[in-house]
This record gives sequence, C-alpha cells and structure tokens, in this order.
Amino acid sequence: MSIAYPVRLSAALWPAALAWLLFTWSGHYPIDLDVYRLGGLAWLDGRPLYVGFTGPPLDPQLPFTYPPIAAALFSGLSFVPGGWHNLLVVAAGFVALTAVCVAVAGKVRPDLRWTVGPPAAIGALALDPVWMTYGYGQINLFLLALVVIDVLLVTGRRRRGVLIGVAAAIKLTPAIFVLYFIVRRDWRAAITSMVTFAGLVVAGFLIAPADSLQYWLHSLLNPDRIGDMSLSTNQSIRGLLRGFGLASGVETLLWVVLAAAVVATAVFVARRTRDDLVALFVIAAAGLLASPVSWLHHWVWCVPVLVYLGLRGNWLAFTSVFLVFVTRLHEFDTYVWLTVVALGALAVRQATRSPVRPRDRVFQPMIK
Repeated sequence: MSIAYPVRLSAALWPAALAWLLFTWSGHYPIDLDVYRLGGLAWLDGRPLYVGFTGPPLDPQLPFTYPPIAAALFSGLSFVPGGWHNLLVVAAGFVALTAVCVAVAGKVRPDLRWTVGPPAAIGALALDPVWMTYGYGQINLFLLALVVIDVLLVTGRRRRGVLIGVAAAIKLTPAIFVLYFIVRRDWRAAITSMVTFAGLVVAGFLIAPADSLQYWLHSLLNPDRIGDMSLSTNQSIRGLLRGFGLASGVETLLWVVLAAAVVATAVFVARRTRDDLVALFVIAAAGLLASPVSWLHHWVWCVPVLVYLGLRGNWLAFTSVFLVFVTRLHEFDTYVWLTVVALGALAVRQATRSPVRPRDRVFQPMIK
C-alpha cells in the first residue's frame, strides 16, 4: 500500500475529529479556564490576583495559582466573546496535541510522521488526562507542546530553550526540563531557558509588582492553596504520602528525600541513555512525581510516551500504559507506582550498559 493513502486518510479523519470535539464541548463550562479568564481580567482591572481574588460563580473560592505574567497572557481571553473562548482553547489544544504526536513520531520514524501523528492525536482523546484537560479547560496540552517542540523541532542555538523558559514562567513545573538540556550537555539551551524564565519573572514584577511579591514570597510557598493534596486525583509522591496521615514534618522530610531520589534516578538514566526521547520522558516523569501537586490532567505526558512505545513495537509496555491511563485507575496511586517501577527498570537497564560518551550526549535536532 502506498504511504500516500494513510496520509490522505489521516487528513480526512483529523478535521472530522476536530469537528466532533467542538460539538462535544460546545456549551460546556470549563471552570479552570474561567479562572484563567478571571485572572486576566483582574490584572487588566488592577485588582489583586491572590489575596481577595474572586473565582468563578460556581466556586468563588477557587484561587488563581499561576504567576502574574500568566495572568497578563490570559488577559487575551477577556476579549473573546462569551462561550467562544472555550471552543478556541479546545481547537488550539487539539492542534497542540497533534503537533506533539507528529514531532514524536517524526523523531522515532521520520517516514511515518504524518501517517501516525494525526491518528495518534485522535486516539489520545480516549486517555483520561487528555479528556480531563478539555473538561476543566486546562492548559496542559499547550505546555506539553512548548516543551516537545523546543526539544525536538527548534533549530538554531540561539532559539532552543526559549519555549521551555516561557512554559516555566507560565507554570513553574516545566522548569524541570532545564535538566534535560544540562544532562544532554546542551549548555546554551539550558542558559537560554533560564534567562527567558528570569526575564519573564522580571516582566511580571514590572507589570504587577504587588502581586509578584505576594506570589513569589507567600502564595508559592503554600501548596495546599492549590487544593487538597490528599485526594486520589493528586498523583504525586507528596499526594501518596499525604494519604498516610503522617505528621507534617515527617511527611515533608520523606517527600524531600524521595523526590530527590526520583530526580537523581531520572538524571542518571538521562545521562546514560543514547535515546533523546527516553531522556526527555524520564525528566518529565521526575517532574510529575516530585511536584507537590500533579493532578490527573497534568499527566498528558502519557501521550508522547504511548506514541514512542507503539512505534518502537514495545507492545507490553504500550498496553500497560494505555490501560492505566484509559481506565481511570488512579484510586491506588496507580500513576505514581507505574512511573516509579518504569523509572527503576530503566535505571537498572542503564546501569548494566556502558555509559554514553560525552560527545554522544549533544542533542541533534530532528530537523536541520
């Protein structure tokens, strides 16, 4: 069969899937997206973003949890007519999801980039983290796309790292991916990421000085402000420990030790593997596990992992990951345990192999 036929089929299915998505979510109220909109509106009006912030009508106590610079970016939602901002985010999110799948497929099998990428994005809609991202109106797919595009597609030494810096400035957790550049010895990209992040933080102080002080000195230091960390929907090490009912000091100490161990293991694997995608995925896993709060919809990293496993033909791992993320198996911290086991197995595997030579760690972009 000519490769042109699957590409044409993919081109026909993708807009149909987008139309179905828009129909499915039309009229839906995404409460988190409304928080973003209200945060942007508060910044435009000069009202406080953190102390005294009023959330959406359904839950006025919901806080705005992002840095001030994010509120400035979200302010654009205020200019979109009511109801349309949700459909705009749904469509843009599907484009971002497709870009991720195409980029990962192209890295593994360049000849199958357009054959596999768009259908994989359609299939990813069945995964719980993706569906919940749409349900809440979250921005996880955009952050995922910023990181994947920066790592796999951006060319030019001066540009690589900018998108990760932007993602980290919007929501701090993507800052973990600076480690990817460091362990792969892409020093310039690591510095670019940090400079971009710092520049946007400074911009936040310039446009919202009082809110910036409140966020960086107070709100950021209180993870409980984001939500109840003991909920089963918080799939992180801190969430797992919170479920044990430990004393606060003991819980914090264990979290720091275990999070450090997870990050160290991820760095070990990322340094030794010859596979850039494996290095990227273990850093992502470390970020999700070590973060105080990793809600179910944060785990959209399962999408590029599944694309990778499928194209590599690792069907046992593919099936295991797919079943966990499609069947909502999170009541027993399943996401956490699956990721810990996978990370441990990769560490053991890399420990039995000869380390990568330093020059082999320098990342080669997919597109030159």
